[in-house]
Amino acid sequence: MHERRVQPFDSIATAAVRTELELRLRGARLEKIQQPRPRELLLLFRKAGPWRLLISAEGLFSRVHLTMRRPPAGKPGQAPAPLCLFLRKHLEGGRLVSVEQPGLERAIVMRFETLTQTGLNATRTLVVELGGTHSNVILLDDFDRVMAALRPVSEAMSRVRQILPGLPYIPPPVDGNKLDPRQGSILAALDRVRPAAPAERQDGGSRGQLASGSAPRLDHALLGGFHSVSRLAIGQICAAAGVDPRRDLEALESEEIARLESAWSAAMAALARSDFEPRFESGQEWDYALLPAPVAESGVTPPGEGSALPPISALLDAYYGERQEQEELARRKAALVGEVLGRLARLEATGRAAEGGGSEPAALVCRMKGDLLLAHATGVPHGAREVILPDFETAEPVIITLDPELSAVQNARAYYRSYRKAQGALEAQGRLQAEAEFEREHWERVLAGLRAAETLAALAAAADALITVEPRKGAITTEGRPGRFRSADGFEILVGRNNRQNDLVTFKLARPEDWWFHVQKAPGAHVVVRSPTGSLPDRTTYQAALLAAWFSHSRRDTRVAVAFTRRKHVRKPSGARPGFVNYDHERVVVVQPDLTEVAAIPRLEPGQNSP
Repeated sequence: MHERRVQPFDSIATAAVRTELELRLRGARLEKIQQPRPRELLLLFRKAGPWRLLISAEGLFSRVHLTMRRPPAGKPGQAPAPLCLFLRKHLEGGRLVSVEQPGLERAIVMRFETLTQTGLNATRTLVVELGGTHSNVILLDDFDRVMAALRPVSEAMSRVRQILPGLPYIPPPVDGNKLDPRQGSILAALDRVRPAAPAERQDGGSRGQLASGSAPRLDHALLGGFHSVSRLAIGQICAAAGVDPRRDLEALESEEIARLESAWSAAMAALARSDFEPRFESGQEWDYALLPAPVAESGVTPPGEGSALPPISALLDAYYGERQEQEELARRKAALVGEVLGRLARLEATGRAAEGGGSEPAALVCRMKGDLLLAHATGVPHGAREVILPDFETAEPVIITLDPELSAVQNARAYYRSYRKAQGALEAQGRLQAEAEFEREHWERVLAGLRAAETLAALAAAADALITVEPRKGAITTEGRPGRFRSADGFEILVGRNNRQNDLVTFKLARPEDWWFHVQKAPGAHVVVRSPTGSLPDRTTYQAALLAAWFSHSRRDTRVAVAFTRRKHVRKPSGARPGFVNYDHERVVVVQPDLTEVAAIPRLEPGQNSP
């Protein structure tokens, strides 16, 4: 089955939620207002316990209902949005006195009794308009003038209806050419679309049949005849009548129209009685329904049992909350995957650039020319610009360019210097390539974790290595948090998971007498055993070495040599890249990387201390 769009929060859902809020929240005190997302508000009420009311103007997810979901944590030090501060000033501490729905519109009107800053009684009205991408939250004063709005609307944006502070509030217009679905009949609505009256047909047909002519589909005709009712609600009522909403009007029989009239009247009567039956439905064009089902249906699932929420909000909270999380998960995942792919592309470019450096044969030629000059120093004339000497092994002539200002021995020394310089460049090139390969493997693991994440929490954990704290004077800069483990002897073990974390672990978190571990002759994690007394038991040594081997380029080797020394013997060369260090006074332990043994080492959660 193809993936459907999110089911809109329509006028039926609005009516159902209004009924629930009137019952649960009328008379409640508004204690706190939060704005967890730019277009979401969370109102915390207290009446026989705490209640959280979610108001969302977030496009497809625009809705109002009670919720059990916790808002996402904001950034540290982030100031509340101006609208949130304004609503706190005028609504917090107020008492909710009514919850209304204008007509059958997708809007909730909540009136509060509160006090002004001077202590005078005042009425404040919070209007929530649920129009998809045009959804809005508007605060009105005692005279229904706009005080603030989530989405202000200027004259340049709409000549018909402006929403600006100081202006009278004008409700969204209702199409006067359409009927109120609670009062009009099916035939009257269809007459709006088909002008030919069906009272008496010229051909003698019975009353209730439709005149012939250009006939639209049934659901389109009902949408054109009634206002304030959604296509899915029409589909549910047609299903209750046993009529396909996609049928052409001219194909309908009088008996089908009679069933439609009966189903429509029953639905509107249930709406007037506030009689709702929330349930999930599978195998339909819609995912949930709220109006009572005429008969027991298959594929019906009631909202989650055991929820502290009333049934309508429990269903809506589960449905929209899960889908909004999945949408946010997909959006964040795409951005993070793109960032990691960019890092991998830059690493590949770095590797290609390193491969384009000097070559070992060129360095050996410099050394060979130096050797030839020393061996034939007495036969090389002073001031010569070039000399031809026989190769030691093949006796082939070798042309050697000379500096005429230097002697043969001095020219040989110059060639030796070139050789050492080339060798140093080759070693640096090898280190760069090894580091790039280690970084590539690291980011490929991060990429795999991001793609496998199925929840926002799992995505945040997989993206831990991408979290960067902006530097400030005297601050620690790191990407993510280092891994923390507890050894069998109770020692805390820190593991850097990338170059910046390695610098953090070694030079910011470790003390001089702590023990530092790293695999020999390969890129890998800096591992630190925090030892307040300076001791290092054998079991802790083995486990720290095992972690250093596992989080390194040598993970697949059967025997890995791991060097360890006091942290005070580890130094960072001036200008070196993150993660690059020199060390001495080391000892070596050989381990065999094994996932089972690594997994058996307990991890420490953030804030958890070793015993």
